[in-house]
Amino acid sequence: MILVEVYTQNPIAHNQKLTYESDVEIPTGCRVLIELRNRQIVGFVDRCYEGEVDFETKKVLEVIDDEPIITKELFDLAQWLSYQTLSPMIRCLQAILPNPLRPSKSFKAPVIVRMIRLIDVDETLTPRQTEVVEVLKKQGEMPYSDVHQKDKAIVRALIKKGVIEQYEIERDYEEEIVSATSEHKKLTADQQKAVETVTLNNYQSYLLFGATGSGKTEVYLQIAQKVIDQKKQVLILVPEISLTPQMIERFESRFGQDIGIYHSGLNNQEKYEQYKRVKENKVNIIVGTRSCVFLPFSNLGLIVLDEEHDPSFKQETLPYYHAREVAHYRAKLHNCPIILGSASPSLESYAKAIKNVYTLITLPQRINESFPEVKVIDMRAQLRQLKNEVISQELDNAIRDALDHKQQIILLLNRRSYSPIVQCQNCQKALECPHCDTTLAYHKESNAYICHTCGYSQRDNTCNHCGGKAVMMKGLGTQRLEEVIKHKYPSATVARMDADTTKRKNAHFKLLNKFQNREIDILVGTQMIAKGLDMPYVTIVGILQADASLMHDDFSSTEKAFSLILQASGRAGRHDLKGSVYVQSYLPDHYAIQYALRQNYIGFFQEEMNYRHQGNYPPYIYLCEIVLSHTNLEKINELAQRLAYAARNKGLNTLGPAPLRKLSTMKRARIVIKHKNHAELLEMLHQIHEECEISTSNIQVIFNVNPQQLSI
Repeated sequence: MILVEVYTQNPIAHNQKLTYESDVEIPTGCRVLIELRNRQIVGFVDRCYEGEVDFETKKVLEVIDDEPIITKELFDLAQWLSYQTLSPMIRCLQAILPNPLRPSKSFKAPVIVRMIRLIDVDETLTPRQTEVVEVLKKQGEMPYSDVHQKDKAIVRALIKKGVIEQYEIERDYEEEIVSATSEHKKLTADQQKAVETVTLNNYQSYLLFGATGSGKTEVYLQIAQKVIDQKKQVLILVPEISLTPQMIERFESRFGQDIGIYHSGLNNQEKYEQYKRVKENKVNIIVGTRSCVFLPFSNLGLIVLDEEHDPSFKQETLPYYHAREVAHYRAKLHNCPIILGSASPSLESYAKAIKNVYTLITLPQRINESFPEVKVIDMRAQLRQLKNEVISQELDNAIRDALDHKQQIILLLNRRSYSPIVQCQNCQKALECPHCDTTLAYHKESNAYICHTCGYSQRDNTCNHCGGKAVMMKGLGTQRLEEVIKHKYPSATVARMDADTTKRKNAHFKLLNKFQNREIDILVGTQMIAKGLDMPYVTIVGILQADASLMHDDFSSTEKAFSLILQASGRAGRHDLKGSVYVQSYLPDHYAIQYALRQNYIGFFQEEMNYRHQGNYPPYIYLCEIVLSHTNLEKINELAQRLAYAARNKGLNTLGPAPLRKLSTMKRARIVIKHKNHAELLEMLHQIHEECEISTSNIQVIFNVNPQQLSI
């Protein structure tokens, strides 16, 4: 009997493989159609072997793939990822594969194109039939959809005669012609040293610590050229979709190639087409966001993580992986260098660099040798004067002066919506989401009160505490800021860039293209405009509520505030024009703000590491956050106590369990585990997972190893 072990997306399996029988051997990595509880679902073959079992088995209904859809490297990667993140194997496979290839309940095949081609010539053709045949002789083949409506009857007649045949193929990517328009730039001494330091055909991690505007991208380009000359592939990872257009433009204009793109803004078919391009070695440079790290490269020669400090590289749903760790895994396997680039490296990466785990490369100077002038504006003075202006007088003067000189302005406010808090005038309580323990934010464009946690939306402004309808808008969001700026500077062209304005396809590209072409004078936005953008006419950057993230009670909040201010400051004065940065803060003396103002990363690193050491937080130790969710709080508490007891019993430093706020009607609790050795921590977490029989409970338990922040 030929037995097939299959992974399925079904809770009944509890991450265990199910066994079926087959008449033929099926290779590992193929999808099969199987029956489970009287339902047909798609499974993923782990292995196939001859043998006997002491239980009844069902037959595989259909083999979907003629050959494996996943390479052995990626299958091994899924197994590694499953262990590292304590995630079900099927979830790791789903993370790696594009939607049309995923083994899931909602299986969707790739787009199919109907084609026609000439197979024979018949001498008894009509003049019109002969014309169609002559077209096909020249083209060889063509999509049926390209046939003119008036010719379709003729084509059908030719098919019936056996002159033309009709067949189907998967829709392929249509490569564009791209011209190389930029040449290699002359490198500074620091850039030249950086390029020479990186050794190809050898696994080594490099931390490229370069000031904003120091020319890190040119270093990437020139090292990538060496890799391309070796006929190898280059992977460039960026944290935000908004950064991909600029990076793509630079690589395409340098190499004259249609660069591969992979990010969440693509639809399922587009992702599938890019996946195939990489697998079939039809493209050698790929630029994309986090999930791009899973593409089926066969000959990687270089991996770059630009803005490596960015929290966006961490996936915040199952499997909870960090793209940086996956990139290290793949670089080691392909024996190629990995470059981590940032003006404000993560504490973990810089700590490894000074311990020589990573090779440290520095670019301390800007290419134009001119850093922007940075001013901190103490907003407490406004409160004392009973003022509540969104834009301080100093920033207002700078904006008006820049507009007079036809220069551009970036205003950063890392909070979307019109008003983040809507308060009842009767009882003074805020409108709350009925499903989560969180407040509703008012979005003026849609006239809706929205929960940014679960997505719940309502138009009714009735207070859920006292039933009153009189509401007050509290706080400032990007929608309201845009409104204020348009009113304050009526002659200026103002645009907003946040999660609400970039929902549509290519919205990031269109907005940034307009800003690049100086069709926009003032760009208002969230953190997506704080990183990587290189606009020559931006002379003023205003950072509003710069201290907002400092209010969060989390071990990483200070690092995030510092990075955001430093990165945003780097958008001004990057070329010939002098730049100025205005940081509005109610905590102007905080060390994160003061070090960011002076672009002093080393000073911040030393002070912040002192606090991390005292609190016993990363990078001094490794963390795991365990979050339990269920509608029944008693069940959560019982399992949480067992988990915490098991962890303490193994000598692990354990905090909690502690209650968390309700999320999407689910009550939650959290346990935090700390340990100095990563491998030991993983081993013990797997033991705890098994001992506490988590797989057989109906409580959702998430293990988030090395979280970037702790849940609230």
